[in-house]
Amino acid sequence: MQQTSCTGTRALYHAESQANSAIRGGLRPFGGRVGQTLEARRGSLQSGEYMHNTKSNCKAVTFTVLVALLMGFGSAAAQTQNPVDAIKDVWNKAKQQQQKRQPAPQPGRNTPNQPTRSAQPGSGPAATLGSSAPPAGTKIEQTVLAPINQGDQFGLSPHGVHAATLSSSGSRKVMIYDGAPGPVFDQPIQQGGGAGQIGVTFSPDGSRYSYCAQVGDHFVVMVDGKEVGQSSHTANGGLNCELFFSPNNKHFYYSSIVNEGDARRGLQYTTFVMDGKTELRLANFDKRNLAFSPDGDHFAMVQPLQPTPQQIANTIDTTRLIVDGTPVPYQGGAPQWSADSKHLYTTVIMRDGSQVLQLDGKPLMHATRIDLTIPPVGDMTVAIVYLRSAGPPPVTESRFLVVGGKKVAASEIKRSAGSSANGSLIEKAYISPDGGHYAAICTSQTGKEYVFVDGKKGLEYSRIDGINGERVMFAADSSKVAYLGFNGSKDFLVIGDQETVGFWGGSAIVIPPVGSHVGTYGGVRNPATLDGKPVDPEGAAQGQVMQLTFSPDGQRYAFVLNTRGQGLVYVDGVRQTEGFLAGRSVLFSPDSKHVAFFCWSSDPAAPNNPGICMDGKYAHLSLQGSQHLTFTPDSNHLLWTTTVSQPGAQQIEVFADGRPVYGPFYSVTQSGAVIPDEGWQMQTDGTLLFLAQIDNAMKRISLTPSPDTSAASLFGGTPGVSASR
Repeated sequence: MQQTSCTGTRALYHAESQANSAIRGGLRPFGGRVGQTLEARRGSLQSGEYMHNTKSNCKAVTFTVLVALLMGFGSAAAQTQNPVDAIKDVWNKAKQQQQKRQPAPQPGRNTPNQPTRSAQPGSGPAATLGSSAPPAGTKIEQTVLAPINQGDQFGLSPHGVHAATLSSSGSRKVMIYDGAPGPVFDQPIQQGGGAGQIGVTFSPDGSRYSYCAQVGDHFVVMVDGKEVGQSSHTANGGLNCELFFSPNNKHFYYSSIVNEGDARRGLQYTTFVMDGKTELRLANFDKRNLAFSPDGDHFAMVQPLQPTPQQIANTIDTTRLIVDGTPVPYQGGAPQWSADSKHLYTTVIMRDGSQVLQLDGKPLMHATRIDLTIPPVGDMTVAIVYLRSAGPPPVTESRFLVVGGKKVAASEIKRSAGSSANGSLIEKAYISPDGGHYAAICTSQTGKEYVFVDGKKGLEYSRIDGINGERVMFAADSSKVAYLGFNGSKDFLVIGDQETVGFWGGSAIVIPPVGSHVGTYGGVRNPATLDGKPVDPEGAAQGQVMQLTFSPDGQRYAFVLNTRGQGLVYVDGVRQTEGFLAGRSVLFSPDSKHVAFFCWSSDPAAPNNPGICMDGKYAHLSLQGSQHLTFTPDSNHLLWTTTVSQPGAQQIEVFADGRPVYGPFYSVTQSGAVIPDEGWQMQTDGTLLFLAQIDNAMKRISLTPSPDTSAASLFGGTPGVSASR
């Protein structure tokens, strides 16, 4: 296991070689209140301990299982059983147990006679915990994804909660995908990080999977459970294969490096296969140089080429351009597709080092250097053009913007070549989401930076600050641009062409998913702002604004102020007095009408009692190790998980609208009583999919909450009727 810092990080949980490693950890809520320490996963496990400490006052922490060791507690015979037989046994066992159940079943219960638990006394309505059955009308389905054998490894799809498990079949390996084992093989060929560590590559939407596996002296390529190719080519003494899908999930590609001798004789090359049909022989291949069209149906790549005498005389670009697997009759590098996927921009480097920009092979402009930015929609390209004068000294350099094929004269910056001036640059161009506006960061001859927007120069600053490499941002509706200009000791927020509030540094710009708003937060003594106006100037002096969240419709906002070890939640500028933040973040419902968060009671009569706060109301609940607070798409139900103490172990229980609906069950990972984010996904139809370890099997659970409960019923409301704001 590896623990990382929490600011914007992803904690990575890796497989351990010893299946009997004890797991301990602790959850530290916002404000430093320490939750109970997690017990060892099994009382009989006695080997090394691994600590897991999650600080929930981080801005954003995501846990991703890359390759996790499945904890198998069955017999030794079960651990060495053939996967096909093991899956059959799991299914038969599940059916037998289902037949033995009483009319009031306990889905997911691992241990019989679980004690009934009740809410602790406190202020506010209490929700009954530990019910023997979910509410009537709850729909639950289970799908076996793989039997759990000691030493097995698995990877999760980015969407859809699909699992590929690398298991053993005698002395060989087998890949089990959603419960269906494939053919046996010697070993998988790794595909990099994530699920690639066991050889699996998922499509971007998670609906498809692929892997390469060694079988004897060759490898086979498997896509969606079917063999689509094989090869015995080797490089550096071993088989190799790289797999990936197109952005639209429709097409798959694989490549293999071949070393048959002297590279000068063309005996070192790469085979590149498209959809298992068309094969290309390439001098070399780097997936990073493959340019897909926005619709995912086309691709372009550049390959080295033996130049002709004419090419040598005129250019240094001795390459060939391949589009959709076929060489085109013109040269070109740095391919970029138009927003509509119909046209291809390329650049040719001439022998004197200058560049020619082409559209579908036809020249558009010739300059010393051309940096092109493609819009997300429309055809308004923005090119940063560099020109160096020819002829006798003094040699001058000119830089300017060409927008939609026309030079923007006001953007031009000139200087003498070799000048000691600090700047005179146009660094980067940005285009708005609607493709109708542009901006560029420029540096003057004095070294000052400014933003040039739609033909107009902005104020100069010592520097333009940014977060994660993005220094200029457009509002979601493209109506305005926003950036932070630093002068002296402060950052100044600029919206459009207006300088607004100043900060002491450390602030970040937040853009809602839709609408025209611009928000900021962060830094010591800095207030949260909305459209350049502080929304809590007094509160900021008491602490630090830790996060700012917008509602899905972009009209509402919430932020958290950390003061004296407490997380104070503000919604639309109004302090939520029912409780303090106890989780990682504040959650808006999909319809933007409701706000919910794990909280500690602020009632002096019952201080620090855990619960859920929503729309100004508090419900007392046991929330040990709570995670995954989630609304259904209709905003009517609220689901989450808690940690349940069992003899010698920690397990997970799923709650809907304050009532237990599934569990307790063991986690499928070694990272404690948690479900990885990829293993907890709400579907658009209101069905929750999540992973659980039940009866020595990894299962995907499909759960739809009962129509007889709702989030409002947590607070005494009528089921099916949303709580009032």
